[in-house]
Amino acid sequence: MGASRPGLALQHRGGARLKGLRAGHVAELVRELTPLLEGLTVRDIDSRPPRDLILVFEGESPITRLRLSADPDAPRLHLAQGRGGAHPGPVGPFFRGLTERLVGATLRRIEQVGGDRIVLIEFQGTGFQGTGEPRRLALVLELVGRHSNLILLGKGDEVLDILVPP
Repeated sequence: MGASRPGLALQHRGGARLKGLRAGHVAELVRELTPLLEGLTVRDIDSRPPRDLILVFEGESPITRLRLSADPDAPRLHLAQGRGGAHPGPVGPFFRGLTERLVGATLRRIEQVGGDRIVLIEFQGTGFQGTGEPRRLALVLELVGRHSNLILLGKGDEVLDILVPP
């Protein structure tokens, strides 16, 4: 077999191919993405139902796009190049809520949670939901195969919304 690219198809001892990322790959991704994205502002959210979205950032650097996917067959997190085509049809309440809450927010930090295949992306901003007060929101991406999910957290890690309910 040829060389594999991290995050797409990984090989383990028995020669079987594993899909998805391992915890070590998630840690490496977080280390690489953090300096590129911290402090950037969310300009838009490109919804890709049923389980993908692209956070479109603007800041001092050119616009950057971060793709988050909770696809059960290929969960992933990576920078995306270029514009994707518009999603045909309506988007669900999870995606509409993210757009309402996160556009205009600043990415505060990205971290791996507990050395696992879970990423926390924390945002800070003013005026979330029209309150005018500084507020913290976080988006959790679980990169755990068929149980992959996106969860929106509010103050005190209150679950505000979840893409795929349990």
